[in-house]
Amino acid sequence: MWIMGVWEPYQDAVEFVAGANFSMTDDEFAPFFETVIRYLGGLLSAYALSGEEVFLSRADDLGRMLLPAFDTPSGFPMYAVNTISGKTRPGWTGKALWAECLSNQVEFKYLAHLTGRPDFYHKVFAFHWFTS
Repeated sequence: MWIMGVWEPYQDAVEFVAGANFSMTDDEFAPFFETVIRYLGGLLSAYALSGEEVFLSRADDLGRMLLPAFDTPSGFPMYAVNTISGKTRPGWTGKALWAECLSNQVEFKYLAHLTGRPDFYHKVFAFHWFTS
């Protein structure tokens, strides 16, 4: 909408994002990979294009809510995370899938760059099998 200059729906979308809280019930889980590429990546892209601070603020909030997924022995993220409680769960295979584990590098490193929060960078960079 921003690229095409469709300003009224764009402003509606900005207001919607400003009011989003990413909440869920205790028994719900957000799939980590899908949430990173669609929501976090979308927020960061919208911020990069528009400079609207609300997109960066919401990306920072969501990024912090997703960090518990990395609290594993290997450092690879779990399949899903509850954005409120931080509880995680494995996927259907019970093991990490490489594409899902490693495709979050751009989003979290860019978020670290924009926010100055090194934890975003270190969580995706320092997988334990690289350092042990």
